[in-house]
Amino acid sequence: MRTRALRNIVKTIEAINEHRHKKRNTLLVLLGIYTGLRISELLNLDIEDIKINGKISDAIVFRGKGRKTRQVPLSRRIQVLLEDYLKNYEVGPLFVSQMGKRMSRFQAYVIMRNIAMKTSQTNVATHSLRKTFAQSLLDAGVDVETMRVLLGHSSISVTQRYIETDESKMFAAVGRLSFG
Repeated sequence: MRTRALRNIVKTIEAINEHRHKKRNTLLVLLGIYTGLRISELLNLDIEDIKINGKISDAIVFRGKGRKTRQVPLSRRIQVLLEDYLKNYEVGPLFVSQMGKRMSRFQAYVIMRNIAMKTSQTNVATHSLRKTFAQSLLDAGVDVETMRVLLGHSSISVTQRYIETDESKMFAAVGRLSFG
């Protein structure tokens, strides 16, 4: 399962990522997992979307798919990573390539592939970050409607494609019922 593979990557990413762009690559993966943003949304973020009046915001407000304005909260862990990453930057794209331009989808894919290979994971792609976010919310007991809003889906049926329920969860859910 991709979700399990990505959780393993998160546990080891900072230790194994020796690339000179370690902070950028780590932030790309963790921001994706902790916010559930589409890869295009991540790569289109500007520093100004996150850093307001010189301080890291507690949420990102941006235009997502369909040009809909969306707000996504930032966990304290991500805020700390952003503070460290953005110490010397005020404006421009959040994720910049080695050439100083906005990172492309292909460059993000290569980063994910390289990290996955270093952790002996297979079948991990940029969209896996989003699916890991959704599955982690479900595992934490978050309701599907809240997940739908956080993911920016127009329909719960789309959100349901992102999550998996295993047999043990079904038995545990029924076991918690009590009618009297």
